[in-house]
Amino acid sequence: MIALLRRDGRPYETERRASPYLDMLSGDLENSLPAKVGLAFAKALVSGDYLAAHQMLARELRDDLQPDGLKAQYEQMTSYFDAPVNRIKVSHVDPPWSSRPGKEESDVGWAYVSIDSIPPDAGACLEAVCVRVVLESGHYLIGQVEWGRP
Repeated sequence: MIALLRRDGRPYETERRASPYLDMLSGDLENSLPAKVGLAFAKALVSGDYLAAHQMLARELRDDLQPDGLKAQYEQMTSYFDAPVNRIKVSHVDPPWSSRPGKEESDVGWAYVSIDSIPPDAGACLEAVCVRVVLESGHYLIGQVEWGRP
């Protein structure tokens, strides 16, 4: 058992080896800022509220990707789904201490949000959005979106 400390000093309890790429536990995953922003973005897309999704974008991305563009990207990504989306969940968030090439000072982190259609009587259709969350003018916004599963 490895004891790691969260930012607030409470310990993580996990069987995993300590590494700079350690996944956060589910409670921390769901409560992190990138997770909250990514989940809100995915829910807006799934509900068809492309204007709300557009308002979650950072200025530079908002100029390049209008609500109609968000709709087109989302519909293209999910065009093969035979049933409505019935599960949206944060599958991964970069730990706050992670580093990667090209990381900018305004970067808060990345969140990978699964968007799934899992009918009870057929195969699953699984997609996702991966978002880079940035701090811009005091607001947590999306600075980059990667569409679909890797």
